[in-house]
Amino acid sequence: MFLGLIAATYLDGIRAGWLMVGWVAGDWLTWLFVHRRLRVQSEARKSSTIPEFLGGDMDGGRAVVAVAGLIVLVFLGLYAAAQLNAGGKALHFVFAWDHRIGALIGAVIVAAYCFSGGIRASIWTDAAQSIVMLGAILLLIVVALVYVGGITSMWNKLNAIDPNLTVIAPTDSQILACSAAVTRDINPRMGRSIVLIKGATLAVTGFALLLTLYGPDSVFKLATLAWATLAAGLGPLMVIRVFNLRINAPAALVTMTSGVAGALGWRFGLGYHTDLYDVLPGMLAGFIAYAICRRFIRADIPPVPSAKVLSLKESRDEPKEK
Repeated sequence: MFLGLIAATYLDGIRAGWLMVGWVAGDWLTWLFVHRRLRVQSEARKSSTIPEFLGGDMDGGRAVVAVAGLIVLVFLGLYAAAQLNAGGKALHFVFAWDHRIGALIGAVIVAAYCFSGGIRASIWTDAAQSIVMLGAILLLIVVALVYVGGITSMWNKLNAIDPNLTVIAPTDSQILACSAAVTRDINPRMGRSIVLIKGATLAVTGFALLLTLYGPDSVFKLATLAWATLAAGLGPLMVIRVFNLRINAPAALVTMTSGVAGALGWRFGLGYHTDLYDVLPGMLAGFIAYAICRRFIRADIPPVPSAKVLSLKESRDEPKEK
């Protein structure tokens, strides 16, 4: 979020503030309607990853889990590459190092503490980096205002800043999520071996590094493409599953692939992504595909878990009268 917003502000100036309005509103609606249901139902289904939640309990759901895991691996790996790219550029402008050396250093550091601490290390470093980024952003506002001579002057100069520069964000979470996609969703047999799990983490880090070195140079383009395609590919199916709408494995596969195709087609086929962010047409494509497929799904296929699971969990959490 910080990564994309800063780059967008560099590119569009004060207009980028509307991005924050959309993010806050979207996060609030998600917390209100999706997160609690997702938490309860993922526990009921014994799902450890998002792909497992999306298709783990379906007849023929193995393909759904694998495809969802592949989407996570490719596009979350792309987002991790954007962050390594940002780190390399930060070191380049601070120390005049080649940005590729900076990206390599970042990848080695991330791989090292993912190996040593796993998800616990990721949680603590994410928290620490969030505090540092928040403090840096607040300090940047003050310094920028003093340097340029006030709000009006800063407003006028924002568009003159290079949109390819930004700050580093927590890369480890994406690396670990991609590793889990490989060892739990795409090839669950790998999850039985700690050596293979660590090897997958190393391979994913290498994949992200290669994307950093040979992919698009713009951090902003990498990050926005990654998030749009992830949301379009997995978002519609997650909403469908969270609200226990009727679906089967073929319909789930069509929903995911339609969302990804819609987002990529909007950007690379039609080229309208500068007018409307890819995530909206991509998610609409996924929901439309589901609406068409739903007409052919048998009515006797029950949603799992049923709505009773959620109501029972909510009633259990309510305070009991003495």
